[in-house]
Amino acid sequence: MIWVSLLGAAALSLALLAALRQGSRRRIEFAVAERLGPVGIDGAVKGAGPIALDAGSRAVLLLHGFGDTPESLAGLAHALHARGWTVRVPLLPGHGRTIAEFEASSANSWQACAEEAYGALRASGCTVSLVGQSMGAALAVRVAAAHLETPAMVLLAPLLSLSSALVQGARWWWLVRIARPLLESADERSILDPEARQRARGPGVLPVRLVPQLVALVRAACADLPRVMAPVRVVQSREDNRVTPAGTEAALRTIGSTTVDMIWRSGAGHVVSVDYGHEQVWTLVGEWLERHVATSEARSA
Repeated sequence: MIWVSLLGAAALSLALLAALRQGSRRRIEFAVAERLGPVGIDGAVKGAGPIALDAGSRAVLLLHGFGDTPESLAGLAHALHARGWTVRVPLLPGHGRTIAEFEASSANSWQACAEEAYGALRASGCTVSLVGQSMGAALAVRVAAAHLETPAMVLLAPLLSLSSALVQGARWWWLVRIARPLLESADERSILDPEARQRARGPGVLPVRLVPQLVALVRAACADLPRVMAPVRVVQSREDNRVTPAGTEAALRTIGSTTVDMIWRSGAGHVVSVDYGHEQVWTLVGEWLERHVATSEARSA
């Protein structure tokens, strides 16, 4: 009888846990759908699609961050296009789509997307520079390490260091996922400008399954840093709530490039491409790319 009672209690506990888990998921998915709207016929939420702007043979590949979309780099993309650049901003797999698709994506799929976009630009005859923001910076580092012909790169608030919370999350994700497969990750400190925050197309949700994927990508990018030879400019806010200044500085000390420029800004959050002072950030990106691509072209002439 005791065993029957114990089994009954265990079954009831599992049923309650499953109900709580499903209820939490439905609440989060409903809140995201209410804020962003349904996905369109292209499978992406409105305003989250890829960006392709054609100009000359100088091209730049922009890579957005984890949980974000090309919208976070749209202003920068158009500013660079106005300066004569061909621009591509791919929508990384799983991003800007349903929560289920986001949860099913992986670090390998994000990296493959970045490599494919880089390869397509190279195949078109363009000289390709790289700009990555947050996780997109980790992807850009991996691309630059594999393609030494890259003439210039800019990293915005680069995710090239790991907090203890992320490391522990990667270790125990399977346990957390039993009760909470999705965690709300929105933080108003990431974008201080309320209008820019309102325009963001990311769900503000962290699928627990993706924590070890994100950690593995950052570790791989850090391992690739010594092989990066392109001139690199880094722009980050000192008030960044996601990446610490100390973590960024430590990562940059391992980079292989002999031309590294670190610019610290103030008055913005993590997503510096859209937050307060973003126009100055766009200028810093454009000037760096133009200077070093021109130098590369002169050497090849």
